[in-house]
Amino acid sequence: KIPGCPHNIADSPAFPHRGLLVDTARTFFPVSWLKDLIVELGEFKLNVLHLHLTDTAAWSFEVEKHPDVASQLSYRNINGEAQTYSRQDIRELVEFARLRGVSLEPEVDGPVHAPTLASAEPLKLTVDTDYTLSTDDWGAEPPVGTWNFSSSRVTGVLRDVFEQLEEDFVTAPYIHVGGDEPHAVAVCAALTDDTQKAACRKQCSSAGGGTPYQPSCGATPTKPKEATETYWFPEVLNEKIQGYFDAVSPPEATVPFAAWSGVREDMGVQLGGKAKAAMQLCEFPQPGAKSWGLTEEDCERYDIIQSSATHPLEGGDFGWLYLECGEGQNWISMGNSYWCSRAPWVSMYSLNITQHSNPVLQSETCQRAFVGAEIAIWGEITGPGNAMSLIFPRAVAFAERMWSNPEAVTWEQMSSKGQPNAQYWKDHLQGALHRLNAVVENFVLRDMDVARLQPKFCFDHPEHCDHYTEPFLPQGDSAAVLV
Repeated sequence: KIPGCPHNIADSPAFPHRGLLVDTARTFFPVSWLKDLIVELGEFKLNVLHLHLTDTAAWSFEVEKHPDVASQLSYRNINGEAQTYSRQDIRELVEFARLRGVSLEPEVDGPVHAPTLASAEPLKLTVDTDYTLSTDDWGAEPPVGTWNFSSSRVTGVLRDVFEQLEEDFVTAPYIHVGGDEPHAVAVCAALTDDTQKAACRKQCSSAGGGTPYQPSCGATPTKPKEATETYWFPEVLNEKIQGYFDAVSPPEATVPFAAWSGVREDMGVQLGGKAKAAMQLCEFPQPGAKSWGLTEEDCERYDIIQSSATHPLEGGDFGWLYLECGEGQNWISMGNSYWCSRAPWVSMYSLNITQHSNPVLQSETCQRAFVGAEIAIWGEITGPGNAMSLIFPRAVAFAERMWSNPEAVTWEQMSSKGQPNAQYWKDHLQGALHRLNAVVENFVLRDMDVARLQPKFCFDHPEHCDHYTEPFLPQGDSAAVLV
């Protein structure tokens, strides 16, 4: 209450977790840049900055008990100086963000997506990282690396890492333990049985004469009853992966943990800790896709965070919550665009955040489990030079969806081009676009480089542009519904 104020303002967020993920492992973002970002997140009531601190490419923060980790694995600037966050940097960032209503959430990924160069002396923490193994047999992208989870020394180092994260990230809603995109042959590399490793390589890699894409090599929680060949994840690897997560997120821990949902959906792993953990959705499968998926029991046990890169539309997946989708050439295949189509602000604003093609997630129990969502900007093709223009103003459209949760549409109600109907434009998007254009102009006044959604003329004279837009949108009560 403000004494003497004649106004009574009632306002509260629709979702408590309203986040942005920034990948500081593939590209290093300086502390000053992160502070500028935090200020803007606070302005638009986005309250979680999820820092993806480690990956195959680099390690971005100092570990007090193991200084060699950062010194050996961090990027270097042109002067040869390590690009890392010190413990003091982290603590100052956490407090800087807290004062602006933002919590920092750390992520150290595993058991795959581990630093490639950590296999060398003196660290010897990862396995199967030779450059000849940088193929899609071993990982979703180069380089590749797997924590040597069979070594108690390695898991001990990682437990020290997570204990430091708990001490420093005091406002974190969760400590994120990763868990995404395991390839069988990469996980097998950490086994101690050489016979098993050889058989896995033979069956699950093109180098061994097999393929990583056969069902027996895919991440799955159970083996089909009719199958006769070895199903590596349910028969061998899932138990080992569970052991890895038991080591880094032990049952006695009081901090809430989070992981990418494939940990539970694909590998049947449970997260430890006494506090309620979270599963973060990173994919939106095409309807009918064979996926184990989360159960209602999982929804009672875990919070759910929506972060799907794409949503399904006729003719393929359309970008949704990954901000770098559609930016530039595909650097792996040399294709003419990045792996997913551009994520438009319209989808971020219009689509129902709690939808999913898994019908279980539409149950009342699972709908209650959704605590929010995160947009993400990964570091393969982004950095301090172009990230702000990819984040804003689209993040503001996402912020309005997360705070006020206006009437939404489902992907079935979008046209095959990803358009909601004309009535939804008139009722919701037209006003939202006017507000976003005003946001852009405010950024311009502060000399901040952000993207435009329309020419400045449309901000000055919106009636001309609004009228021009209307005939291009699907007419009627709803857009074409996919069958």
